[in-house]
Amino acid sequence: MLPDGGDGNPGPVPWNVPAAPVTGVFQFDNNKTYEPDGDIEAIEQLTLQAANQRRPYLRRTVAAGGEWVFAALPKEEVLPDEPDPAANDRQLTLDGLWIGIEEEGAVAVPVPCEPVMATLVLQGGFDRVVIRHCSLDPGGEQARVDPDLCRVIPFVTLLVRGNVEELIIESSILGPIVENEVAGERGTIQKLEVRDSIIQSIDGDTLPAIRTALGQVKLERTTVFGALESNRLYASDSLIQGLVTVTDNQHGCFRFSATNDDPRLRLPQRYESHLYAPALPNHFFVSRRFGDAGFAQLSDGAPPVILRGAENRSEMGAFSGLLGPIKRDDLDAKVNEFMPFGLIAQFINET
Repeated sequence: MLPDGGDGNPGPVPWNVPAAPVTGVFQFDNNKTYEPDGDIEAIEQLTLQAANQRRPYLRRTVAAGGEWVFAALPKEEVLPDEPDPAANDRQLTLDGLWIGIEEEGAVAVPVPCEPVMATLVLQGGFDRVVIRHCSLDPGGEQARVDPDLCRVIPFVTLLVRGNVEELIIESSILGPIVENEVAGERGTIQKLEVRDSIIQSIDGDTLPAIRTALGQVKLERTTVFGALESNRLYASDSLIQGLVTVTDNQHGCFRFSATNDDPRLRLPQRYESHLYAPALPNHFFVSRRFGDAGFAQLSDGAPPVILRGAENRSEMGAFSGLLGPIKRDDLDAKVNEFMPFGLIAQFINET
């Protein structure tokens, strides 16, 4: 349990990050805003989580171009013929948190509002990183008080600088996930798994939603707004509104999914999948703006091959697991069975 400033303090609450080396479970027991005072260094096995039915907001303020770094404790050296000791296991779990990064001195600027990037860095060697039921703010802008001025909300990019053996994203909303490409500080994601989640790049012209050079990407029931670049791809029941380029298309699969059609498109073997030229239309979604009630939900304007195109005949994308179309069929059957004669049922979808 972490200090929350007491019932008389509505927040934001200053949070002194744990001193290195860091291990254990740290829990936020309310919905307040917390302001971390620095990077989290020398992580061994760390869990930052929200209490049940709580959604704390972690807001890190950095200088322009700054980063919030989660760094793994360096591992002990092991001889080639010796097993890796359990003490060398490096794990990080983020569960139930809303994470944002702001620039110091940021003010409202004249329209138009250009996207601004903030960076959350995974540094060093991690065996496993799990991000579950979290939102790493994909960015946008605050509600305007003056129609001629806008206040940018930076989009948080998850940047890997080092090596992550396994990166698991579950039931979350994230900005871009990329590897560091700077010589001498290159990053590698060996295996990226994304399930029941939304990945968005609002600066899609310059930054893909997912970019890994050598790793394997596995998508299950996921919606991606932006390009995807990877070595190998296994995608199922997913929507990718962006250009997909896979280096090794002899392995992997693209099944019960849909993406943009493009001359540069490079996919692994396809099965029951669909391509839309020049791109998946925006009207397939209720909204593409984070914060809207219908964010990333499929609209009634989407075709049946998308609305019922998943392997189990539910919808494709991040909401596939809710089984909305299947539940609607059950409701239709009951209404037709018990509706009084002469009445017509009207269904209104709620976002």
